[in-house]
Amino acid sequence: MTQRLGEQEPTHLLILDESADTYKTALEKAFPELVIHASTVETSVGSLIERTDILFTGKISDQLIRRASRLQWIQANTTGMDALVSLPSLKKEVLLTSARGIHGPQMSEMALLLMLSLNRCFQQVIRNQRS
Repeated sequence: MTQRLGEQEPTHLLILDESADTYKTALEKAFPELVIHASTVETSVGSLIERTDILFTGKISDQLIRRASRLQWIQANTTGMDALVSLPSLKKEVLLTSARGIHGPQMSEMALLLMLSLNRCFQQVIRNQRS
């Protein structure tokens, strides 16, 4: 891609996830101004990492991060970010965001389910069914 004088280079998003193609399809519709690349495994990223401004992933090697010279933002597709924060080559200027809070509704449902199962002696119901 040739850049003309005065034109800004487009923002490149790299999705590194086993469902990368699905994410890419959805994001291309919502963000047509982004150049979106999808990769299901780190070994197929190649030179894309050197053009990447935004990275969507849950886990990445330090070797790949070291090559991401344009990286400005990592959106983790996980709630925890220990695997990303501990990367020695990650620059402190890179914005890190996570999927924190994504499990809230499910945890509320699970808490209610467990309270009901205790109240209704659900373990005894299962034993009764078996006999």
